[in-house]
Amino acid sequence: MTMLTRLLAVFATVTAGWAASEGELRLPVTYTAPKPGLVSLALYDDQGVLVRSLLSAAKVAAGPGTVTWDGTDDLGRAVKPGTYRAKGVSFPAAPALKWLMKVGKNGNPPWPTPDGHGGWGGNLAYPASITSNGTSAVMVWGCVEDNLITGVQEMDADGEITRRYHTFYPWDTRSASAMDAKNLYVGILSGDHGLEIAEYTLGEPRGRILCQLTTKKVKVPKGRWRGRDWNLVDGLAITADRIYATVAENGELFVIERATGKILDQVAIAKPYGVALAKDRLLVVSGEQVLTCGLDGKPTGVLVAKGQLQAPNAICVHADGTVYVGDSGRIGIDIEYEGGDKRIHVFSAAGKPLRTIGKPGGAPRSGRWDPSALGDITGLCIAPGGKALLVTDVATGFLRTSRWSLSGTLEKEWFGRKLENYSDQINPARPDELIKIGGPLDDPLTFQAWQFDVAKKTWRPAWRYTMPYANCWQQDVVGGYMHGGNPLKDEQGELLPWPIFGWNDGSLRTYKGKNYLLSDEGSLWQYGPDQAPRLVAMVFPHHCERQGERIQTYYDQGPNNWFTWADRNQDQRVQIDETVVTSEPAHLAGSRRIPTMWFGEQLEIYYLRMIEPDAVSKQQTRLGMLPLKELTADGVPVYDWSQAKDLPGDLRVPDLRGGDGTKQISSAWITAPIAAGDSWYTLIDVGCAQPLKLPGIDGDGWWAGRNWRKKIARWDRAPGRCLWAVGRRAPGVA
Repeated sequence: MTMLTRLLAVFATVTAGWAASEGELRLPVTYTAPKPGLVSLALYDDQGVLVRSLLSAAKVAAGPGTVTWDGTDDLGRAVKPGTYRAKGVSFPAAPALKWLMKVGKNGNPPWPTPDGHGGWGGNLAYPASITSNGTSAVMVWGCVEDNLITGVQEMDADGEITRRYHTFYPWDTRSASAMDAKNLYVGILSGDHGLEIAEYTLGEPRGRILCQLTTKKVKVPKGRWRGRDWNLVDGLAITADRIYATVAENGELFVIERATGKILDQVAIAKPYGVALAKDRLLVVSGEQVLTCGLDGKPTGVLVAKGQLQAPNAICVHADGTVYVGDSGRIGIDIEYEGGDKRIHVFSAAGKPLRTIGKPGGAPRSGRWDPSALGDITGLCIAPGGKALLVTDVATGFLRTSRWSLSGTLEKEWFGRKLENYSDQINPARPDELIKIGGPLDDPLTFQAWQFDVAKKTWRPAWRYTMPYANCWQQDVVGGYMHGGNPLKDEQGELLPWPIFGWNDGSLRTYKGKNYLLSDEGSLWQYGPDQAPRLVAMVFPHHCERQGERIQTYYDQGPNNWFTWADRNQDQRVQIDETVVTSEPAHLAGSRRIPTMWFGEQLEIYYLRMIEPDAVSKQQTRLGMLPLKELTADGVPVYDWSQAKDLPGDLRVPDLRGGDGTKQISSAWITAPIAAGDSWYTLIDVGCAQPLKLPGIDGDGWWAGRNWRKKIARWDRAPGRCLWAVGRRAPGVA
């Protein structure tokens, strides 16, 4: 691999206000490849911050080459005048990787590619809407955007991605969309700018903000983001000269001049969700009915009266006048909201009921996956060609885009996944089942499984369970600790204790016929495809203190006390007489906390406890084991911290510096250990001490620092020496 470096000057005559989207600026960036092969090339500012990715493993010939730059960063924003340096790497051949499959995500291929055709959907939240102009379709996903994954993809009726469109902010929420043969429009929520409508020229990946809606934000009522200021553009429709945008929470239908973005009128309509054009009139989902409106936005009548729909949301109209309404999907503001009958209702142009699409009762939030059942329907459109229906929904927690015949037969489906900070898990006794354990920081809490077959290279959704966010606390008996590094707040802005009774990342094991999860906060659960996870025990990995009939917990301070709990009466509630507090155990003295725990074959618990760094070895952890003390007749495991002991073979993290050699390691977390013979296999989460300012995510923030580099590592189990660690830097991937 050869490093390439060249200086590029952007002169002061180039101002920050140029119209980059109009193609007015084209600056040549030259390089010289020593040999034919592949080149990756990027631009950095005078502080060494990555500004724009120009080439990603692009095939080149030996000798000089030139790439043009339009003066924007990876998010399409005009850069400031200044001096920018091009850095690159040249390598003769692509890395020899053998991909088998990417479980839970479709695409051709199912991973990001430089041309934007790979992968599926976005990487955050859920598929929010889908629209078509009869020739192609555009799907809109929540996304932490980078230069490869944008969350706004154009595709054909068979799901082949043809183009991606960039939005405008590192953090935003996308919702409704509409398109015709010329333009695409997307509703966007930005924390600083409120609700906006973006306009794109089809075929051009970078668009513009056309207008800002004069509407107020509302408070999220419950769940992970309870109390946060929020709102959504719930529906978009267009004519040759007008745009219609609905905001259900505030009861508003905006009529906008398409050429200028000027708001012409703001019509009051009760709870307007989806909106669609039906020849010379508008159809607006309002509360539990569908209204007809003139092209001035004013209601003129009722197409579908109350009593036929429960909680309608998305709507679309076929060229023959047939109307399709999704009766569910109002989860944008309240992720825990559940309403509607989770079917698509089909009406004639006159509002006569014709048929329904989807299994009666729909897909449950928790339970086994059923492809014939629809869940929370977030978007509908007539597929290119007019012979099918494209649907985006969240069905039993799986993020799906599907194609249905107009008569209601499922023809094809595609799936996407959110980005994850932690790896999925496999229970050794259930090797064909991959499980995502989404804890209290997920939206919503998710315990989700896919069935997969390595030999056949196939996978499918299997089952999923969720629980209310409020169940993550039992403050009456166990007071959660305050997490200074990642504080949580309630709707009044007051600090919340850490939700220690969530599932969270952890370890899986089957023992004596029952399946167990051990979360990284020490809660133990029994689980299965046909059983919602049941809380059965706690092995708390932080300091604590008994205060009367209550236990108060601490993050990495407090007395050298540690508690366990076993749910002997099987009510999933901690009773103080079911707990055991071990005071001043000598083998845990000096321990700050226990950040990593995992099951052994006999349900013993291995752990790495954090200590103050050793002056000689610099070691910051010690390996230990807590044996299973008892297993009740009902399968409740019982532990006692007084029986814990240190083990030989502490896992010692090697020097992981790499790349340009300038990044310093601030932390290295060992997660997801797997025992195999005389070795441990783990992931290493590496934090960076310097500001990274990665494009497309939160720059120097929590995700950027935690995801500077992830590696798979193998350790010699006896001495704890790292034998190898392999991985890659992952800019723009959180």
